[in-house]
Order: sequence, then structure tokens, then C-alpha cells
Amino acid sequence: MNPLVQWTLALVAGGGSAGLTRGLMNILRLTSTGVSGGLTNPVVSTIELVIAIGLSVLAIAFLVLAAILLIGILITAIQIIWKFFSKKRFLRAIPLTLLSTTSTK
Repeated sequence: MNPLVQWTLALVAGGGSAGLTRGLMNILRLTSTGVSGGLTNPVVSTIELVIAIGLSVLAIAFLVLAAILLIGILITAIQIIWKFFSKKRFLRAIPLTLLSTTSTK
């Protein structure tokens, strides 16, 4: 994709979602002010702060979890590949005469 188109789409989508979020928060605060005369604005602000902190912590936790999962998958893949090539090397080291002379009594 053309970088100019990619950045334009990112700006439009990001700006649209940020504008929508900010617009909804303004409507919520306006409603809160109209209903309670401004007494519930600190409560709404506190809830907004707690949600923002929670989402930030969640984003960092998911990043760490994804890194741990990726490292685990890489370690498992390396072990499987190591075992695969170790078995092949072991079979090549055995002389063919030993493999073909199995006694069937």
C-alpha cells in the first residue's frame, strides 16, 4: 500500500475515533451538569481517569503477555527442530548392516 494512502487512512480513522470519544464525553459531562448542576462532574471525571489508567495498564500487560507467549513458542519450536535433527543424525550414524539384520525367530 502506498505510504501516503496508509498515513491518510490512519489519520482519518484515528481522528474519527478520537473525535467520537471526545464528543461522547462532552455529551456525558453536559448531561451530568444539566441533571445535577455540576455536582457529579468530579465523579464522572474520576471514573474517566480510572478507566484510562485501567486501559493503559491492560495494554502494557497484554504486551508483556504476548512477549512471554512468543518466547515460549520460539523455545518449543527450537526444541522440536533440535530433536528432529538429532534423531536424523543418530540414524545416519548407525551402519546399514545393523539396521537390515534384524532376526525374526
